Amino acid sequence: MKIMRWKALTTGQLSRNIYWGESNDRAYRSVLATGTVIWDDEHVILVDPAEPLEITGEKLRALDLSPEKVDIIVSTHFHGDHRVDAGRYPNAACYMSRIMMEDFRASIRDGNVPKQYTDGIAGVFQEIDPETETLPGVELISLPGHTRGDMGVLFQAEEGRILAAGDTIITVEFYAHCDGFWINHDLEATKRSIRKASGIADIIIPGHGAPFRTADVKVDGMQ
Repeated sequence: MKIMRWKALTTGQLSRNIYWGESNDRAYRSVLATGTVIWDDEHVILVDPAEPLEITGEKLRALDLSPEKVDIIVSTHFHGDHRVDAGRYPNAACYMSRIMMEDFRASIRDGNVPKQYTDGIAGVFQEIDPETETLPGVELISLPGHTRGDMGVLFQAEEGRILAAGDTIITVEFYAHCDGFWINHDLEATKRSIRKASGIADIIIPGHGAPFRTADVKVDGMQ
């Protein structure tokens, strides 16, 4: 894999975190996803754009990048906090996993998902299969759990192999406890994905928290 540069543009936060002594029954904070930019001399990849274009654009320009230079956007899943203003990047091809797009189409057909989860996807995102397809400079990793179709983005940087994991690995605390958030499709799949991630990444960028080194965090149930 090529050596890529990267920066977490937005350090996300959860509305509630049981490992901070908080209840799942109420929100303590607004929700904010962690958004990451990955780039080299040829491509600029935005993973989980988390803030309006105007804010993210300023952060990109501070890195001598810009919204116009973003040519690929990857959303780890279809929840709206992981694809903010994705359709406003003028030169970006936007991707979600094939399974995620299948579930999006089923949600539209059945009308069983809140509208804010599905607005801004049709005509913007195209599907990609993390098992068989690639994007420049990165590897796509299937990480089901939070949803059926979550995927991560794995890349090589100077610090080692880095995985932008989305909400199947939602914060370092949930990773350490091999646990899923209260909004979670399949807990056993989440546990498998966390164990998978621990074996392939030196640094994990979780869906709603700061990046952390896997060597520094012991996962429950693993040696």
